[in-house]
Amino acid sequence: MGVQGFQEFLEKRCPGAVVPVDLLKLARTVSRQQQQHHLHRQLPPTALLAPGAPRAARGSAPLQPPFPPAALGAYSGGAGPTRHHHPAHHFHHHGQSQPGLHPLLPPPPPPLPGARVLVDAGSALPRLYGGYQTDWVCGGQWNAMLGYLSALCQACAYPGGEGLELVVMFPGGLGKDRLAEWGRRCQAERQTAQLIVGHVGNKGTPPPRAWFLPPACLSHCVRLALIRFRVKVFQSLEDHHLEVVAFFRENGFHGLLAHDSEYALYNIPSYYSSHALKLSWNGKNLTTNQFLMQEVAKQLGLKRMNFPIFAALLGASSSAGSSAL
Repeated sequence: MGVQGFQEFLEKRCPGAVVPVDLLKLARTVSRQQQQHHLHRQLPPTALLAPGAPRAARGSAPLQPPFPPAALGAYSGGAGPTRHHHPAHHFHHHGQSQPGLHPLLPPPPPPLPGARVLVDAGSALPRLYGGYQTDWVCGGQWNAMLGYLSALCQACAYPGGEGLELVVMFPGGLGKDRLAEWGRRCQAERQTAQLIVGHVGNKGTPPPRAWFLPPACLSHCVRLALIRFRVKVFQSLEDHHLEVVAFFRENGFHGLLAHDSEYALYNIPSYYSSHALKLSWNGKNLTTNQFLMQEVAKQLGLKRMNFPIFAALLGASSSAGSSAL
């Protein structure tokens, strides 16, 4: 089977490990949990004494109000203002210089994002393009791609801070250990292109969906479109798979949206399929499949921590197993 066939093994031989999920609903759930946790920790004592506010438990330590921006900058040695204004002067400027008034509470913090999902553009380009479109043979249906990305970004930007933040990482380099793999992939794409040209010349109809090849410069066009829609875009420098996993773990993402066997064997906490990503016509549902790697480990009789050793024993052509070790 090899490492490259492990993704197909998950989808066809492990039906209990593939479950449908709605990413937008998961993002709203995560956002509400974060808002409740943040409110419980940052609520000042004066707000606790307000009418209708929940009472603190007996014997609990009083919560400290957060530092104002000026005090925080002076305390941490940052770039905060160093001049100190008298409170009376501040209230006089706002027409509230009456004696005996207490300073107002600081404004509430901005809403926390719902969930942050890292997207591997190397394996998600067909879905970011909008899926199968018959005009891709003629050079690419770019207007339809822009419309799909616009609808996708608008659906993720749910009002109230309960949206889904997408961060996309594009492959920017190719390691020396993956040159052979790159050559085999180019050879397969060349053969598919010959089949497409023969089909169009003989029958004059669009080729089958299984022969879909990304249009030329699709990666650059998708990158520019995402930047236009204010989506954070990053690029790897050497080994794309290793940098995606390292970036995922260092920045605390909630999930990874990709379609590659190596990510499954890297023991990612929440691994979602980019090929099964579907956006509803009304933009209220963004569904895909989640791979439950603990179920896969049970069927294989392994522990999740032993996936790197299992990948090395598969005899993959790539360096996923040895790198993960």
